[in-house]
Amino acid sequence: MNLPYLAEISLVLLTILIATLLYKWQTGTVHFDLTEVLKGPDGKVSLFKMGQAAALVTSTWAFVVLVQRNQLTEYYFYGYMAVWSGVNLAKNIFAQKSQNNVAPVNDDTQVQYKVPKNKRIPADGLSSET
Repeated sequence: MNLPYLAEISLVLLTILIATLLYKWQTGTVHFDLTEVLKGPDGKVSLFKMGQAAALVTSTWAFVVLVQRNQLTEYYFYGYMAVWSGVNLAKNIFAQKSQNNVAPVNDDTQVQYKVPKNKRIPADGLSSET
């Protein structure tokens, strides 16, 4: 017996099984909060992490379908890996650059602002110089 879409049906059933397990864990008595994966450092849902999760699901699904149909080439593989390593690399570069724009304030908190290269940051971080 040859079913033409057996691989796709299996993939859909496996996805439904995983989604059901995640739902049960999320609503069950076990401490499991799926939203923690999508929250940023401020405790709010991060647009970056939501976009990354959506892209991960979509691109991984396409990757698996290409493997199932025996159409995966090394260029697809390199592209897939470059996108996912590139996202994290870009995030780290932007995070490092943004740390250079953080100035300490007297009450041990940090305020982020950009200072033009020809301007000097006041000692108290608040007063303006003219």
